[in-house]
Amino acid sequence: MPAKLACVPSTKTNVQPPPPGGGGTGTPNSFFCYKVKCPKAVLPPLPGADQFGSRTVTPGAAKLLCAPVQGPPTTTITTTSSTTTTTLRFVDNGDGTVTDHQTGLIWEQKVAGSGCLHCVGDTYTWSGPFPSTAPDGTVFTSFLATLDGGTTGVGDCVSSNGSTQTGGFANHCDWRLPTIAELRTILLAPFPCGTSPCIDPVFGPTAAGEYRSSTTNFTFSTPYDAWVVDFDDGQVFIDYKGNNGFVRAVRGGS
Repeated sequence: MPAKLACVPSTKTNVQPPPPGGGGTGTPNSFFCYKVKCPKAVLPPLPGADQFGSRTVTPGAAKLLCAPVQGPPTTTITTTSSTTTTTLRFVDNGDGTVTDHQTGLIWEQKVAGSGCLHCVGDTYTWSGPFPSTAPDGTVFTSFLATLDGGTTGVGDCVSSNGSTQTGGFANHCDWRLPTIAELRTILLAPFPCGTSPCIDPVFGPTAAGEYRSSTTNFTFSTPYDAWVVDFDDGQVFIDYKGNNGFVRAVRGGS
């Protein structure tokens, strides 16, 4: 992006970015003039929904963007008359979870490696051996059961007095598989996505492969398949429930 020429009266204070030294106070030396150059702003498409259904919204282009790629959970812009604070869409909660402030969902962060509860390299089955189509695969009996404190029944994780939680990842016991609609909301862009893996880095390591949803495909007479999202390129399709696939837990929503 070409540099912009900025001129401010030499009597002004608290100017950002700070102008270089020099200048004067009389005519014609009553202004500081200097060039400001910012990187071109690239705004990815964002998923949205209205009364007509789901769609992808392409934000208008920004002329100037002077901000770090990653920063605090809020961005504050101050002018001479007002202050505006904007919350970032995806915020790292610091406890292994990420909050999506657009949908209100809280997502599990992954870590590198395999052989641990949050390891990105581990895969699970939706259903048990054929001909089962029930949610009795390892994603439910092992992964989610462990996240929810080893309880039976999502959300059933309280003490005898009915209020104090006794276990569960990040002090919650209602972790579940996302629906296919929910899983699609964390794609950076729809197919064909230009980034692999097609997800914000705040979610931690992500496999460039198929992530399972809780949504069963009922196109055929027997529900042997469930919907998946491929985070390599953003494709959405169905896969046999008995196959192994990557998973990311979520909580919240309806």
